[in-house]
Amino acid sequence: MKQIILPLIIAIVISSCAGSNKVVVTNRETPSTTGNAQSLVRITSDPVPEFYPKVSPDGKKLIFHVRDDSKKSTDGSLYSLSTDRFKKWSIMLINLGQPGRTPLVGEFTQCPSFYPDSKTIIYSYMKPSKPTIAKSQIDGLSGINYVTSNSMGDFDSAPVVSPDGKKIAFSTTFSGSSQICTMDMNGMNITILTEGFKPGWSPKNKLVYSKLVGKYEQVFTYDLLTGQSTQITQGEYNNTDPSFSFDGRYITFSSTRDNENEQIFVMHEDGSNIVQLTQGSTRNGMPCFGPDQTIYFCSNAASGKKGTIDKLSWTSADIWSIKPVLSR
Repeated sequence: MKQIILPLIIAIVISSCAGSNKVVVTNRETPSTTGNAQSLVRITSDPVPEFYPKVSPDGKKLIFHVRDDSKKSTDGSLYSLSTDRFKKWSIMLINLGQPGRTPLVGEFTQCPSFYPDSKTIIYSYMKPSKPTIAKSQIDGLSGINYVTSNSMGDFDSAPVVSPDGKKIAFSTTFSGSSQICTMDMNGMNITILTEGFKPGWSPKNKLVYSKLVGKYEQVFTYDLLTGQSTQITQGEYNNTDPSFSFDGRYITFSSTRDNENEQIFVMHEDGSNIVQLTQGSTRNGMPCFGPDQTIYFCSNAASGKKGTIDKLSWTSADIWSIKPVLSR
């Protein structure tokens, strides 16, 4: 798919006949960025919404999962109470800078990320009665391979491989409580670390994740050498989906601190120097770093009817990228 660099704001001004009042209709076709971001690029523009982009360590590939709402469960409903409701999810791959996309793994798959070799992906497979962790080769020849034969909890999700390729971190639920866990690459030696959602690795023996503190999600880091958890965001707003940069110096995340819409932020690894990258009426979230410090994220810009924005929902979502201006 061809990448197109777009202007930040498109305003459509509709004028009636001479002498009458002008009606201004704003139809935002792009996310709005702050002065702390450069080079806004649209990566995808397909009808189905796309979520949770992840860039390969070699910087050449992008994977994400899509939600095809035209796929209904076998009982005829769009949202079923059985695991069959997950059939609308699947994983796609893009070679960055090249047109087109490749379906990698079919229905019932979600939240993919890369192994350090950039040739293997790991993801949540939701076809079993309890979702579990699986892996596949990006050449499409290996099929679906279970990391473990059985699920570790009630809903194994968001697996990520450590930069050294020795450990897998993931989140799962036990009796309704989401926990961050690690295990060996063969699925053995499972360790429950702390309560939280969607872990991400740093090369500095740390994990980043989010966790409910009262009514709001906050960002935490977990030091694997000391076992210490540290809360690095605060406030009466949600801070979610944190992701380390490849060098471990920065964390990008989404937050509602600016307004009711999620926006993209970046901060130092200790939570200092928080900088806002996107703003405005669109919802922008699920960010991740590429190895060149480019941030990829999802936005519902251009969704809804002409002149409107699908403000707080993800009925539409495309992937974009920006280059943050990072402080040292």
